[in-house]
Amino acid sequence: MTVGARSTDAIRVIGSVLRVPDLRRVEVAFAAFGLAEYSTWVAILVYAYGVAGATGAGVAALIQLLPSAVAAPIASAFSDLVGRRRSLIAGYAIQALSMGAVALALYAHAPIAAVIALATIAATSITFTRPAQWAIQVALSETPEQLTAANVMSASLGNATILAGPALAGALLAVSGPGLVFAVAAAGLAGAAVLSVRIRKPPSSSAPPPIGTIFRESGRGLARLLEEPKSRLVVEVVAVRSVCVGALDVLAVVLAISFLGIGRSGAGYLTAAFGAGALAGAAGALALVGRTSLSRPLRLGLALFGLALATIAAARSTWVAFVLLTVGGVGHAVAEVAGRTLLQRLTPETVLSRVFGVLEGLDMAGLALGSIVVALLVGALGLRWTLVIVGGLLPAVAIVTGRGLRQADLAAPVDVERLRILKAIPMFRPLDPPTLESLADGLSPLEVGSGTAVVRQGEPGDRLYVIAEGTVDVTKDGRPVAALGPGDFFGEIALLHDVPRTATVTAREPSRLFALEREPFLSALGRHSTATEQAHEVARRRSADQARR
Repeated sequence: MTVGARSTDAIRVIGSVLRVPDLRRVEVAFAAFGLAEYSTWVAILVYAYGVAGATGAGVAALIQLLPSAVAAPIASAFSDLVGRRRSLIAGYAIQALSMGAVALALYAHAPIAAVIALATIAATSITFTRPAQWAIQVALSETPEQLTAANVMSASLGNATILAGPALAGALLAVSGPGLVFAVAAAGLAGAAVLSVRIRKPPSSSAPPPIGTIFRESGRGLARLLEEPKSRLVVEVVAVRSVCVGALDVLAVVLAISFLGIGRSGAGYLTAAFGAGALAGAAGALALVGRTSLSRPLRLGLALFGLALATIAAARSTWVAFVLLTVGGVGHAVAEVAGRTLLQRLTPETVLSRVFGVLEGLDMAGLALGSIVVALLVGALGLRWTLVIVGGLLPAVAIVTGRGLRQADLAAPVDVERLRILKAIPMFRPLDPPTLESLADGLSPLEVGSGTAVVRQGEPGDRLYVIAEGTVDVTKDGRPVAALGPGDFFGEIALLHDVPRTATVTAREPSRLFALEREPFLSALGRHSTATEQAHEVARRRSADQARR
């Protein structure tokens, strides 16, 4: 596909969402949320550092993150309890009010304890927004194509704000101070709350689950990790990576102000450089799909992240720091993708979401621990030795856990054939490793005899089919359209456009197929714009071929 064609498809995807008023409101609100989240995090650390040095920044991060660590495992079920629309409205309203209160407190030179307390309310409420965002899009989308486009747009906005949020903080800090960052964020979130109030589609009438069920289900993930040492080891390693990310949040502020002398705005720009590296690393991590060994890239990513941090201590150069933080971001992303993919392989589908809920909580706890520990280290040993110690932690973990992670690899076999089949299909190639491997696990084998009609024109469509062996004939209104063989697929038109089967597909000879259910297919494509473009391009081309014949 040419660059021009991809640009056209991207515009079409965005347009398909923006033309739906409710979806447009949800996406604009989510963009404001992302900018507010990442910009205010930089701003509050800069403020705390200015008042109480590195220790103040570390304590501020710790106080904000601990409640978030507790809230994260149950956040995914909260919207089911109170309703998706209400959850968004309440979340944005609380965030706007609390961030506005922080801005007022900063301008009034209130005690640091009051400022941090208000910021903690905002930081905790933030954990409930993303689950509600993904859930409400399902309710507001009238067709699978709309849902796919909305998911693509949300994922793209989320990635963009990782860079734009810290950069916005840097720009506003250069103009004024942390109070302006919070004031702008509060205004954006107030607008997000108003947009959410204006959502016209009525909420689902299904009864919410009892609150006790939410807490009970959240505990299933923890029970799984306590029972399974290999899964627990992977979670522990990924959590240690989070400790270093939390340390970096504080280190970026100290680096910018006290070490590199580039001022408060520099903290935002350094954080944005790390985010840029993380995005690049996530893209490069696509090469991990189907690897029988994930322990090696996991440990390599940890080492790269750590060594990049440690090396900053050797040079007092701004551009070197930016480059090294970008490299560290790459290592961070590779380790995260490899670790989460390995955990996914080790965990049964029935408890997978709960295990990842526990991981999210531990991530928050790791961020909190890292922020306070690094603050104490800076106060006791200075910045250079702190960089060496924090940077050296991850390579040490990579070495110590090597044997255990290799055993985890052996306990998590990969179905190479299924992955090979999916990777050969262009629309699946851009998917991240956890998603692609999850799809491979969800493939159901199907043996069909010669002359068997796999799908019939006019029937409802509920599956995508991939051909492993054999040949099938495609006919429309009794006329031949195409012959498909190993590596080909069919059934995507009905799933993407929510229409009956547009053609009949019959096995010409005994054939072996794999079937993929509708929900995981649409969910996987919906979170990656390139994959969605590829799928819709195939569907349009095939629809045109059928019309011509």
